Amino acid sequence: MISHEITLRSAESTDLERLLTFAYDSPGAPQWTRQTWQRVLGSAGSRAQRFILVAESAGEFVGFGVLGLAGDTAELESLAVRTAWRRRGIARRLCHELFAWARTRGISQISLEVRVSNVAAHALYKSLGFQVAGLRRAYYRDPEEDALVMTRALQQSS
Repeated sequence: MISHEITLRSAESTDLERLLTFAYDSPGAPQWTRQTWQRVLGSAGSRAQRFILVAESAGEFVGFGVLGLAGDTAELESLAVRTAWRRRGIARRLCHELFAWARTRGISQISLEVRVSNVAAHALYKSLGFQVAGLRRAYYRDPEEDALVMTRALQQSS
């Protein structure tokens, strides 16, 4: 397999179709409507309440992450990496960049929900400093499953 460099960048409105396809093909990714994706992509800028970061290799989407803001907290709403590209540190890089973006906005805590059965994601999030804060019963659909709620403090840079 040829090794390609992975680049991270902010999603743009021209990425709409590729994001829709990628999210649809990624189990666990948000199944937002076209209008929701358009609204999120159109709200870029310093006052944005959501940030979408994409990972690419040779022009191909290989992953993306979505972070939403609410007051002084943030929620990691989605993190997806194509199966063939997993275990290469892409999800970790996406998280680090999303967290850096949140820091610049004064965010002090990040939370997320993750399927109870997603052991690989649990390991990643724990390695990033998240701790289990609770359980949401029947949070997910197709199939129905509980979600672990995980949180971590976000230290501000000096």
